[in-house]
Amino acid sequence: MEKVVFYKSKWFVNLFFAIFTVLFFVSFVWTIFVHQNDFNIPLLGRKFADARINFEMDESLLKNVHLMSGKIELDPYIMQTKNSYITYETNKIPIYNLSIKIDGNNPEKYIKQIDNIAISLGKSFYYFTSDDILNFKKDKEGKFLFPKNVKYYKNGKYITDKGAIKQIAVSSLAVFYNMKYFIFPLITLFFAVLIYMNNKEKINLGFNIFKNYAIWWIILFGIILRIADNGFAFWSDELYTATVAGNPNAPFSAVLTDPGNPPLFFILARYWQMIFGQNEALLRLLPCLFSVLTIYAIYYFVKKYSSKNAALLASFLFTISFYSIQSAQEFRTYSLAAMFSVVSGILMFKIIEENKNKDFILYGILAILMANCHYFQILVLVGNFFFACFKMKKDQIIKFFFANLFGAILFLPYFLTTSLNRALLDTSFNGTIGGINLVGLFDVISKLFTNSITPVLIFLVTILILIPKIKNLIFDEIDKKTLNFYFYSLFITFFVFISAFLISQLRPIIKSFYFINVLPYAVILISLIIFLPFKKTVVRFLFSMFFLLTYFLGTNFFEKNGLMLIRFGDVFQYAHYDSVKYREKGLKIGIALHDTKDYGLFYKKYLKGDEEYVMYPFTPLTDRARDFIDSLNNSLADVIYIRLRFNTFSLFVQMYSPYADISMIRVDKDVLIARIVKKGQK
Repeated sequence: MEKVVFYKSKWFVNLFFAIFTVLFFVSFVWTIFVHQNDFNIPLLGRKFADARINFEMDESLLKNVHLMSGKIELDPYIMQTKNSYITYETNKIPIYNLSIKIDGNNPEKYIKQIDNIAISLGKSFYYFTSDDILNFKKDKEGKFLFPKNVKYYKNGKYITDKGAIKQIAVSSLAVFYNMKYFIFPLITLFFAVLIYMNNKEKINLGFNIFKNYAIWWIILFGIILRIADNGFAFWSDELYTATVAGNPNAPFSAVLTDPGNPPLFFILARYWQMIFGQNEALLRLLPCLFSVLTIYAIYYFVKKYSSKNAALLASFLFTISFYSIQSAQEFRTYSLAAMFSVVSGILMFKIIEENKNKDFILYGILAILMANCHYFQILVLVGNFFFACFKMKKDQIIKFFFANLFGAILFLPYFLTTSLNRALLDTSFNGTIGGINLVGLFDVISKLFTNSITPVLIFLVTILILIPKIKNLIFDEIDKKTLNFYFYSLFITFFVFISAFLISQLRPIIKSFYFINVLPYAVILISLIIFLPFKKTVVRFLFSMFFLLTYFLGTNFFEKNGLMLIRFGDVFQYAHYDSVKYREKGLKIGIALHDTKDYGLFYKKYLKGDEEYVMYPFTPLTDRARDFIDSLNNSLADVIYIRLRFNTFSLFVQMYSPYADISMIRVDKDVLIARIVKKGQK
């Protein structure tokens, strides 16, 4: 009779697996419960909205006037300039109610001296005139209570509550991007997985039941992340899509007006606006749709040429990628570009395997769409052609060439009429795109992979695979189909980077987020590496954990957060309420907009009847401050509302204060709204 080793017996293994699994779930839930207000996710922020309450009053009133959140007094932030607002802000604690506490025996004396209060509450905006403030109700302690309708979410339990969907999104992503709170749960999970991987035959969990439906759970999770709080105001590029190039009321030729973006997405945007109107959240469902389809396309592609486990991991990594979420929440072409990149790879592999004429035709149609989607898509098409030359037979290569040529020919109308003269040959277009060297290129690559270590690890693993002796020492036999798929994903990713770099030596074209079209292949590479057949299970597990931890711990870049601050919706809201007292005096009101006055069309809901808003373009960059001031002086408006970046604020005030009285309201951590009242006006 065979002797049973105690620590290898089935019941002992299951007991320890159960202990670590229970510890993981209990500690995981406890961590979310305790730290849910501490989680701060790039792009999504916290589960509750940032709150900025702006008092327009004299600084001397701070001795007697106090803003309260429940029993907690909020600290003021004073902008160092004449006539500025006093700002109270918080993004670390939920706000259950707001009130104004007045010291002294005559509270009305002080409350009357508050000219107005403007509240920026995430995407919500509230404005109270001096008369409104006087009518605030009082509680038993004599504090002036803000109206109960001051809430981000109508049914929220507190003022800054963004709702259950936002809480699910932030808490879920915190597991990956706020790992410092989950150290103990991750340690217990580590041991539970390690026990399972070494004792699969003794632990029967019925994982196949979950695996069969896992992709649909991932897609549902992806939808939640993409629609959680997507109704914020458009930034300038999105406004351009909605009001200029993709405006359904403009001539169809308007789709050819953007020198840097071909017309396909603008055509789709026209018809989408016809259906959904001009609501930010509903319009963003279009890029969200493309992003969700990309999740499934990645799953389909990886499953067909590798394994289901790798497919689920790749689709999941794309689902939670900030680049992916960002592109899904932006009314621009980027999520469509990512989807087309994956579909092009699927079609090309099908052509290589089956050599059917209908697939060449489909690829030709796809080439047309890709070339007219974004100019980085042309790099993907060229990369596909080079790869195909090594995998296809001669007659296939010829047909594949004509399929690509067909796409190139139908790209020419846009290229010759718009892009060539107004973008490629005009170096003043997209002047913010600077030149780039090899160090800069590696920095851009690192951003796509969230850190600088991951691309280095990918390079090292590739070397190991290419050296037969080392490969045979470390890995079991790698399936040829998987290996071919791996090298395609590697090739197309770095071909786009390198070709963009070479072109940029002649004409700079690189912005980090343009590489969203190869993000799917970046996450595919990571997934394929994690599921490589290492000879030792423990080695594969430890390498996989290190690889994934490296990937998640380096995600604090997200450069596009800065661009997202260039929004104008709150300028219109603020001007709509604040300008009433000036319009009653017969003064003309102006809203200064960057790029084009057509942006005002999107926010016409804030304009009334025959009230005239003077809108004109400007670029408030530091080196153009004088031109900007001249345009303000030449404006017919008596009172002008603008939005400035915080870093240009001081220079603007210094240069323009002799000509006008300037009041600033802080609405973002980096951005201010300015009210400019020209000298001689009251």
